[in-house]
Amino acid sequence: MVFAVTSTVAITQVLAILVLPGQGFNKLIETLGFGSMTLETSFPWSVFFIMFYSLWRGIGPAAILWLAGLQSIDPVLYEAADIDGAGRFEKFRYVTLPGLKTIGIYIIITSIISSLQIYETVAFITGGGPLGKTRVLSLTILEDAFYNFDFGMAGASGLVLAIIIFIPSALFYIYSNKKERKEGY
Repeated sequence: MVFAVTSTVAITQVLAILVLPGQGFNKLIETLGFGSMTLETSFPWSVFFIMFYSLWRGIGPAAILWLAGLQSIDPVLYEAADIDGAGRFEKFRYVTLPGLKTIGIYIIITSIISSLQIYETVAFITGGGPLGKTRVLSLTILEDAFYNFDFGMAGASGLVLAIIIFIPSALFYIYSNKKERKEGY
């Protein structure tokens, strides 16, 4: 689900420039009376910027998918709801939400997968710092394989990551299908 319009490297470099001491975002928070911050030494700010960037990057593709889901709902269903005397809330609950269920499941599963596989954002914004607090498994796998040449550990870590990704995705998919069969959609 990752549709990239701009390179992660380019955007993280712009972000790094915005948080330079005395410039951009730092100048704003200094004006408000807070101290200057750097992503390399401030864990809360590092996590905030990683989350902000990930949300910003993923909201566009998700919006396109939601729009496609909304457009795929048959207008005849809304007309039938009008004839039955349904109000806005009833149309939303009984027509729109069931029509968006498959798109929602897809977006949730792919968001879980992409959040567990996050690498570029952490590597380019913080490099795993400060003091390894923003270190993620994907970054560790890369460093084990290509910097430490410990391919066994990298392979084992990759398998653990695959299992960690597979289990929540499979459970969510099974749960959503079971609920769908029970409701009769």
